[in-house]
Amino acid sequence: MANIILSSAENSSLLQTLNQSESKVIPSIYSTKEIYAPSATSWYTITAKTGTVANGQSESWDLPKYGILQQMVFSYDKTVSFTTTDANFTAQIPKGDFFNLIDRVEFLSSSRILCTLYAEDIIAQLKDLSTDEYSTVSNFLGESADSTAAIGAQSCNFKGTIPIVFPFFQSKNTCPNLSFSEPCQLRVVYRDISGLYKSSSLGTTPTTITSTVTTKLMLRYKMYSEADTAQLLASNYEEEQLNMLTSRNYRENPVSFTAGGSQVDDHKFTMELKNVDVSQNFYFLVRGPTGVDEGENQNELVEISRVRLTASGQELCDLTKEQLLYMKVSESGWPVNSSYLASDMNDPVSINRVAKIQTGLWTWDKDVWTNGWSMREMNNIVAEVYCTVPANKKLTCYCQELTSCILSQSSNTGRNAISLAN
Repeated sequence: MANIILSSAENSSLLQTLNQSESKVIPSIYSTKEIYAPSATSWYTITAKTGTVANGQSESWDLPKYGILQQMVFSYDKTVSFTTTDANFTAQIPKGDFFNLIDRVEFLSSSRILCTLYAEDIIAQLKDLSTDEYSTVSNFLGESADSTAAIGAQSCNFKGTIPIVFPFFQSKNTCPNLSFSEPCQLRVVYRDISGLYKSSSLGTTPTTITSTVTTKLMLRYKMYSEADTAQLLASNYEEEQLNMLTSRNYRENPVSFTAGGSQVDDHKFTMELKNVDVSQNFYFLVRGPTGVDEGENQNELVEISRVRLTASGQELCDLTKEQLLYMKVSESGWPVNSSYLASDMNDPVSINRVAKIQTGLWTWDKDVWTNGWSMREMNNIVAEVYCTVPANKKLTCYCQELTSCILSQSSNTGRNAISLAN
């Protein structure tokens, strides 16, 4: 019995044209999908080799040469102790404390810095995540429990776990093969380890605030069989050096402004962008002051009302806060963005307030390079970022950029270096 749908299709000029196209495939014809070579997966937890956790100080971890490093997860256990003379005083470690605790994270190859992630770079990375990717991280951005109200010694405790995702981890092809490369290290530089705010008080500020922080680093490796490893090495290192297209982060000089005794509406932060690399994405964010008297939302990002970019006297874009919500356009033509706005989505520090200017497309497949702007020949690149500054507050505007680069690895020594950035 003839099928009426197929019979009708035979009389359609459009469908018959498509049927004769070279692009035509029959998906029911069986074919084996791409198969990854089997590999061993191992997890290791290590402690810092050198350094101390203190304001302005750093810790360093030597990364074992166990195979191809796929993932790094940083964990910390923090206790802030203090003394108060107020029987009603309680305190908490504020939301987003991780972005106060660390200043930057550095990936080093034989003591040379290959890539740096500032706290603000990690905030920008969270802006780029899908809802599912962000939901787990957001669970570790809340505040601690209240201390117990009492005169004398008190303390607050918080445990956080955050993935450290350098750009080369975002492509399965560029994860570092530590078993081949020269010795690598991770270094964490700390900013403020004693973050605290008054959750209940008669106005008395606590004294002798101290903090104890213990850290550890979880690493995930994969390793192939001897035959597959030999094939991998022969393919990657048959030439004098292996050149890999990857990305790194760049930080423009932050700009600050302090309001007087009254609120300043739509204050304009003006930033001259000095980077001369190929920039894939621009991320603008505004942060306020932190401290005991600043409240639980002190790390919440300030809402940006407008971003304007100009170069060589020409306007590149002028976007309102509503338009900025649609910047993460995907291959479907629709933006991937506003899940954070759902009422049930936990977003403790308002990551969605990061203003992103995207030169290409947002894709699930991070192996795809979609676009970038060469900033070397673009003269006088100026960013104008507008937001409201509350009375007697100092706000700081940051511009973090994701830039393209070529990471080269010597086939003879395993030496890593950034060989080309524009």
